[in-house]
Amino acid sequence: MRAADGNLYGVTQQGGSENGGVVFRITPAGSLTVLYNIGEDADEGFNQVGGLMQATDGNFYGTNDLGGSANWGVLFRMTPAGTFAPLHNFDLGSGASPQVTLLQHTNGVFYGTTAVGGGPDQGTFYSFNVGLGPFVRFLPEIGYAGNTIQILGQGFTGTSAVSFNGISAAFTVVSDTYLTAIVPPGVTQGTITVKTPTGTVSSNRPFLDQSADIFLRIIPTPTTVAQGDLLTYAFPVWNLGLYDADYEVLMTQVPAGTTFDYIRISGTPGLGTCTTPPYQGTGQIVCHESASMAPNTTWTVRLTVKVTAPSGTVITENAAVTEDTPDPNLANNTATVSTRVQ
Repeated sequence: MRAADGNLYGVTQQGGSENGGVVFRITPAGSLTVLYNIGEDADEGFNQVGGLMQATDGNFYGTNDLGGSANWGVLFRMTPAGTFAPLHNFDLGSGASPQVTLLQHTNGVFYGTTAVGGGPDQGTFYSFNVGLGPFVRFLPEIGYAGNTIQILGQGFTGTSAVSFNGISAAFTVVSDTYLTAIVPPGVTQGTITVKTPTGTVSSNRPFLDQSADIFLRIIPTPTTVAQGDLLTYAFPVWNLGLYDADYEVLMTQVPAGTTFDYIRISGTPGLGTCTTPPYQGTGQIVCHESASMAPNTTWTVRLTVKVTAPSGTVITENAAVTEDTPDPNLANNTATVSTRVQ
């Protein structure tokens, strides 16, 4: 499972120093650490068939289906630092041999199933309460301003406010356990909170706004031209954030009253490629940025044309830029500039 710290956590059925399996952490880069060797104590159980679940208290919870005081497995807790604690011993009377990953309901309680035990010895569906409070879950976990987010929880009837990391959002209560909210502008990574008649509840994970607001301008040099002069248009593209802008595309053209001379690309994060008309030709120009542009960096295309229009003509250049990353503000993705031939 992917934990709140961005690392992956899991368990094994066997192996480790006690041959009872281990709890491990592995980074996205592939660095593996054994956090705990299970089976050092007779009450810990072994043979972890189900996976781990990270609860709202930040700890990991799981089960194994063998060992413990009744030899039918235990429900355990482990801190991110590796402190292991058995919490419950399964038995045939109330359910034995749990083999699925625990689920934390939005009421804070854990739920699971066992393979055998219970009245007819066909397994049980059980709950386990460690005293954690209610919370809300939301889908999808990534979005940007204007998106509709679905929120699941308890006691939503009469909700008076919803906020994303402290910024108020428009919302609609659909039922007592379900509402929708619109991501407001300016949101940064943080929790979603819902103010209900019985109190304020927060999300179990931070909401991620993974949008990138790219901003285009056109800057002509020189600002005064005559027939036969060279005129250079700079097209700086800024990434105003919050996240990397992937694979920007600038679309423009050789403006009427000019012919193509040359083009070059510069700026952070690097270069790219352009499709252009031939030298002294006219037509469309498309430039592709070759990587990702980090927040608060710029990618710039410079187009030089030769003025062929006579005195008094107004030369108008316009351009637009797109990206693969969601963009919350498309209004600043286009630009236009006009220059009069003297």
